[in-house]
Amino acid sequence: ITICDSELPFTYGDSVFVVAGDYDVYFTTINACDSVVKLSLYVNPTYEYYDTLTVCDSELPFTYGDSVFAVAGNYDVHFTTINACDSVVKLSLYVNPTYEYYDTLTICDSELPFTYGDSIFVTAGGYDVYFTAISGCDSLVKLSLYVNPTYEYYDTLTICDSELPLNYGDSVLTEAGDYTIVYISEFGCDSTVFLSLSTIEIPTSPVGIYGETTILTVGTYMYYVDPVEGATSYAWTVSNLNWTGSSTTDTLMVYIPDAGTAT
Repeated sequence: ITICDSELPFTYGDSVFVVAGDYDVYFTTINACDSVVKLSLYVNPTYEYYDTLTVCDSELPFTYGDSVFAVAGNYDVHFTTINACDSVVKLSLYVNPTYEYYDTLTICDSELPFTYGDSIFVTAGGYDVYFTAISGCDSLVKLSLYVNPTYEYYDTLTICDSELPLNYGDSVLTEAGDYTIVYISEFGCDSTVFLSLSTIEIPTSPVGIYGETTILTVGTYMYYVDPVEGATSYAWTVSNLNWTGSSTTDTLMVYIPDAGTAT
């Protein structure tokens, strides 16, 4: 007979055995005669192991042998050996948590590409970002990434030099030149204006006045100057009060009714 050690002590007839061995077991037949059974008793071992495992809760339910566990705990897991004897594993199962977070970020497009953990993003969108916790379990961040625009403008201005210094945004410009002016948009993002500023020096008097300087007859005569770039009006004066004419353009018509001189 072959048994498992978990079946010891083993009863055979009116005998009890606690170890493997060869035994003579006496019986009395119905005729009152003794009979002997020469018994060879074999004992196969069973085993008891201890095992400790740590898993992440994302690995639940967890399969161990033919057992399935849904929570942490201490379990007896039974196996059958090749000798058909039950063996037991005393399992201590620990479960570490995983995490799921939600994060919302708003950035400027000048901050792209954007690094979050070990991930790099080049556009706005919804992303799953995986981290590994100190316990070795994956954790998930559901990231909503918003991207606000920045702007880049080019502006060209021509002003009179008498308008200097010029206030442009929060900058004060004292001379002509090319400037880079940074603004903060309503979303808090930097925007840039590339300004090309030119200035014009407007003369207080013309280089020359064109027209008749010797008048022989009464009449109306035209005088004019070269147009000045950037000038919006002209101021004429005639020193002889009898000679009349007024204009705010680059041309003046003067009526000369009598003899005399004038500047």
